[in-house]
Amino acid sequence: NTMAQKELIYWTDIPNSPLLRKDYAEIAGISACVGMPIFFNDEIVALFTFFSDKPFDEDKLKSNLFENISKQFGSYIQKYKSDNELNRFFELSPVFLAISGADGRLKKVNSFLIEKTGYSEKELLNRKILDFVHPDDFEKTKKEISKIYEGQSTHLFENRMVTKSGESMWFEWSGTPIIEEGLTYAVAKDITERKAIQEERLLLIEQLKKSNVELKQFSYITSHNLRSPLTNMVGVFDLLDLSSIHDEEVLALLEILKTSTYNLNEVLNDLISILIIKEQTHLQTSCVSFQAIFERIAQSIGLLIERSGTKIDTNFSAAAAVNFNSGYLESIFLNLITNSIKYAKPGECPQIRIYSKVAKGKTKLVFEDQGLGFDLQKVGDRIFGLYQKFHSHKDSRGIGLYLVHTQITSLGGSIAVKSQENQGAKFTITFKD
Repeated sequence: NTMAQKELIYWTDIPNSPLLRKDYAEIAGISACVGMPIFFNDEIVALFTFFSDKPFDEDKLKSNLFENISKQFGSYIQKYKSDNELNRFFELSPVFLAISGADGRLKKVNSFLIEKTGYSEKELLNRKILDFVHPDDFEKTKKEISKIYEGQSTHLFENRMVTKSGESMWFEWSGTPIIEEGLTYAVAKDITERKAIQEERLLLIEQLKKSNVELKQFSYITSHNLRSPLTNMVGVFDLLDLSSIHDEEVLALLEILKTSTYNLNEVLNDLISILIIKEQTHLQTSCVSFQAIFERIAQSIGLLIERSGTKIDTNFSAAAAVNFNSGYLESIFLNLITNSIKYAKPGECPQIRIYSKVAKGKTKLVFEDQGLGFDLQKVGDRIFGLYQKFHSHKDSRGIGLYLVHTQITSLGGSIAVKSQENQGAKFTITFKD
């Protein structure tokens, strides 16, 4: 009844009251009972029941005495519950929680630190956190703590602590001082495993850098050592008069050797071109005109365009220029235009459309043709791979698209492709700008 009605209820006639255990009350000589709800913020947090062998003074019961007692007990019980919840949170937290005084000495720590470091609570309390810091991190930790003394918070500060067994553990700290209380509240997370992974990754990166340098040196030496003899062999075959040789078997062998020499020379030139691109990490860029680059390339391959009957439609009105490397842009125009000509449908004159556009603040350059195209589902990620060939054209080397992709991405851009078999291809280049 007291809980339901949320008010003080008393019974002076126990035998006729709704008390559940009134039979036991009579045996004990109890003649009166009072039920007093304990409130906190208008909510019942407890119930006190008072028993007496004499009747209560109803006038006193109706006074404010019990109401005041109820409120005081309510505040005390709520504070007790809050303290218990806070202590439970403090102890069960999966991170290190600590409170230190103005002198930097630990006043309270949770069980996490005790378990992690192996020190007992007695060994930790009333000692400065600096007493447990790794020697190599002492000075930077001391400097960080001095900021806290000045009233500044610290956030995600990393250092090492030495455990009781002598091992080092990495922690990530955040701390906030409360100047008026003379206390600092700190929380720290164990990042030892994360640091080990980072160190392993850095070591792997260093090893990869070293291997990369060694591979580059090997490539340079190999290409340099092969360049001279190959150049000589190509020169010999250019000067060789095969019409003076009448032995069919010798002619066949020489033809094989000549073809192999030329192919090897092309491969070596390709590899040298790739090495040059990969090595140029600080390329000079400038404002380059699309129309000027196109005209330069069209002039250099004018004979190919004329003989193949190629028609090229250009429109650079949306974006006339871009900040890019001039030599790279020439190479991109050259490779994509010659590819469109090379892979045109048999018996048809190549139709090429080149235009610029701007989307989401980015300059884009689009190359479209109506040629053979290819099945992207079959080609997949190999489209921009080195020496990947998707048609049986005799002049196909499988390096053009690789160079285009490398040149674009090396300067922060990207290239996308849409294509279907016998329906042409569309390459969209997005510049970093």
